[in-house]
Amino acid sequence: MARDPTRIRHFERIVEQLPERLAELQAAGRCPRKSHPPIPKAPGVYLFSENGMPVYVGQTRNLRTRIANHDRPSAGHNTASFAFNIAKHDAGSVPDDLNRDEIELLIEPFFTRAKERVAHMDIQFILMDDPIERTVFEVYAALHLGTEEYNSFETY
Repeated sequence: MARDPTRIRHFERIVEQLPERLAELQAAGRCPRKSHPPIPKAPGVYLFSENGMPVYVGQTRNLRTRIANHDRPSAGHNTASFAFNIAKHDAGSVPDDLNRDEIELLIEPFFTRAKERVAHMDIQFILMDDPIERTVFEVYAALHLGTEEYNSFETY
């Protein structure tokens, strides 16, 4: 299969713009979700920070819904994945042979506290329509900002 030079050039343009997009994200307004000005139902990349330190980068087709899901009390491990990762970290050793549903039950008190913690974190975001750009930028921003503790990019 032949490479499509148009698609390769599109990717190269995305890569060229990564530092500028990171500066845009870091300059975006920052405050906790509950006191944040209205978050649009639009695609973009978001950053959670705690005590001024970046801790998690995510991307979505709907910023308002996705950001709210991270701290919704009724959210499970699939929708509050950032809080779930915090809870697993705080709980310590979790048996390798458990699935995510079993882990959620095992670490439930940690998960509840983690969602409360996320609710108080500052949020910043930028709008980004292109799903390829969002995906590449999410990884770039996480590595650049040092958020790998909770941005593992491991699949389940």
